[in-house]
Amino acid sequence: TVLKPLYGDEALLEQALAVSDVWECAVFIVQREYARRLCARPASPDYGSLTLFAGHYCTIEKLFDVGAAGFYPAPAVASTAVRLTPRPGAHAAPALDGLLFSLIRAGFNQRRKTLANAVAARSPLPPATARRTVEATLCALGFLPKVRAEQLSLDDFKRLADALRLSGFSLERVER
Repeated sequence: TVLKPLYGDEALLEQALAVSDVWECAVFIVQREYARRLCARPASPDYGSLTLFAGHYCTIEKLFDVGAAGFYPAPAVASTAVRLTPRPGAHAAPALDGLLFSLIRAGFNQRRKTLANAVAARSPLPPATARRTVEATLCALGFLPKVRAEQLSLDDFKRLADALRLSGFSLERVER
C-alpha cells in the first residue's frame, strides 16, 4: 500500500488502518474528542463514519486520559491513549468494503435523513428506485425502513452492504 502525504490525526490513523494487516497492535495518543469518536457506541452523539471506518479494521480500546500537564509545552487540549488491534481478515473483501464505506459515508453525510434517503441521493439509480431498494433490504434484515445511519452498528452496515451487493445494488456511477 502506498501512503498518501496527509496531515493530522485523522490522516495518520487512516494511513495506519490502510496497512493494519501488517502490524499487531498500535497505541495512539489523540485529542480526547477524537478518541470519543473512535470508541463511540451506536446512537451516541460521537458515533459516526470515523467510528465505523476504524472499527472495521481494528478493535479500539480506550486506555487512559492524559492531561495537558503530561506534555511540554502543555497543549490547550486534553488527550487520550487508545489501543488499536487489527481484526483478522479486515482487508479480505475490497469489493464489499467499497460498498460498505459508500453506505456509511452516504448515511453520515446527511445525518438527519433516513438511511434510505441518504443512500438514494448518492445512487446512480433514480432516487425513488434506490430508496425503495434500500428500504426493502432494510426490512428484510429486520430494520424499520426509516432507520437512520447512527442507529446501525458496524455489523448491521456489513449485513446491509452484503445484501445490497447480492441484489446487484451499487453506489458507483456508471460512465457512459
